[in-house]
Amino acid sequence: MTNFASLRLSLSYEQCYFWHVESKRLNYPLALRTTNRAGTIAISDTNAYTLGRISGHRVVLAVLPKGEYGVGSAASVITNILRSFSYIRIGLMVGIGGGAPTSANDIRLGDVVVSSPKDGHGGVYHYDLGKELQESEFRQTGFLDQPPTVVRTAVSALESKHIRKGHHIIENIEDALRKNPRLKRKGYPCPALGSDRLYKADVVHPASEESCDACCGNESAKLVMRQPRDDEDDNPAIHYGLIGSGNKVIKDAILRDKLAREQGVLCFEMEAAGVMNRFPCLVVRGICDYSDSHKNKEWQGYAAITAAAYAKELLMEIPSEEVEREERLAVAIEKLSSDVQTVAASMEQIKNTNASKSVTKWMEAADPSVNYMRAIETHRTGTGEWFLHGAQFEKWKGQPKSFLWLHGMSGCGKTILSAAIIENLLGEQGHPTIYFYFDFSNSNKQHYKDMLRSLLLQLYHKSRIAQAVIQSCYVSHEQGCRQPTLDELRNALDSVLQQSQGVNIILDALDEAQSLDEIVQWCRSIHSAEALRVRLLVTSRTQVVSWFNEEEVIPLQLQGLNEDIQFYTRRRLYSEEFQHWESQEMLRNEVETTICEKAGGM
Repeated sequence: MTNFASLRLSLSYEQCYFWHVESKRLNYPLALRTTNRAGTIAISDTNAYTLGRISGHRVVLAVLPKGEYGVGSAASVITNILRSFSYIRIGLMVGIGGGAPTSANDIRLGDVVVSSPKDGHGGVYHYDLGKELQESEFRQTGFLDQPPTVVRTAVSALESKHIRKGHHIIENIEDALRKNPRLKRKGYPCPALGSDRLYKADVVHPASEESCDACCGNESAKLVMRQPRDDEDDNPAIHYGLIGSGNKVIKDAILRDKLAREQGVLCFEMEAAGVMNRFPCLVVRGICDYSDSHKNKEWQGYAAITAAAYAKELLMEIPSEEVEREERLAVAIEKLSSDVQTVAASMEQIKNTNASKSVTKWMEAADPSVNYMRAIETHRTGTGEWFLHGAQFEKWKGQPKSFLWLHGMSGCGKTILSAAIIENLLGEQGHPTIYFYFDFSNSNKQHYKDMLRSLLLQLYHKSRIAQAVIQSCYVSHEQGCRQPTLDELRNALDSVLQQSQGVNIILDALDEAQSLDEIVQWCRSIHSAEALRVRLLVTSRTQVVSWFNEEEVIPLQLQGLNEDIQFYTRRRLYSEEFQHWESQEMLRNEVETTICEKAGGM
């Protein structure tokens, strides 16, 4: 990195459309007292730099490679500048542009346009000619940043000074040409004013190399007639407002007038849009043509030097101590990047939340957590341990693909045991656990489609795979305007399960389902599909279907259930509620035995 540690200002001289070797050298007499190249440049930085001073400010100059122009090239140059000169605080982008004169803005060749905020824009309006719409409309592709306050304040102060006393652009140019007479032969003096012709929008230059004089002539019927500027007028004039920047050259007067009329654009160029959000700077453009088919190079040198002369005046207006207080651009951009990432993450979260709400509403799934919470509140700590620590459940959990069917008589505690199983699985890291409670008291929890909807929605909130599958299904159903069929729900769930690394599924009270045959058939397909990594556990009080292996069917043993009843009864008898029985151990034992015998596993 450079050891030019006190560097304060970056000035980028460039011509928008055609590059000259002199583009860099013309800065010397106008602005820079040059110094030797200091320190080392960052590895792989391909820019060419000139270092010097302007009105006490330390400056680095960079230009685009000859023959290169456009948003991408400018962004690359600026990126390298910030890598090699990390102490830069302020940036100017100086070059040429194509004017967009209107009845309200009398813009002429050689005039200067300075980017200034307007109508919510930071001074540069980013259009994209690659996105031309019907009837020649354009879509704005972004909102660009504006230069630091110290620069905008200096622009305002200089504008006020020019109103009172006039500018010194001509004096600066004459001084530069006197000190560097070679520039007079290289196209930098002001061309004859008679060559400044603004053709009407419907006068198109033919696709030939002939001059406008030869092709289009000077007839007044073809020209926009303008009053000559008198001695009281600034010439060149300085205009403040929006500068249009995009990826392609505008060479069409009709499009030029459209953007000037609708957006208030004063001129067009091709670099600033690639820079403003990475390197907030002021854009200064000398007008070399009128953004129409009559483009030529005659005014390019003079337009470049008028822009440079304005930049010199502006730098003389900026106090060095004000620059000292500005944050380094590299630091500001790093903070901006962090802020942008935070905003992007927030926007993505909002987007996902909105999508989740839409999908949830579309799925119309019953909420099984109501049944789960009711059961888990009834479940007493310590009960069900005989099953949770039993060999069959441990085997079920230890395999990537497994099945268990628990059955028992009504009222024996299957639902509460299911809740204990779900709680056990949810407390472990690993594969997602989803569940469904069939409930004869709730018509939305009795059918095959109710189960499919609920399982899918639970997976949607737990799995990116499920989100992609279900979101695609949502979009294909006219953004949720149509409901999915039973087959579509089943296929969507099968697709998610096939792509998943593992899923635990708990189905409780299958006997309370209205479409038992369909559900049993689905369980069978899940059980028999070799590719699926699904652990399926079902509870029911109905007769178990014969195709399940005997080792996969577990009757809820009376002994285990009685152990839970005994455990619960004993805890109650020894609680504060029965503290008055503390001395009556035989009575406690008798009550415990009687309750367990009478309960019979219920």
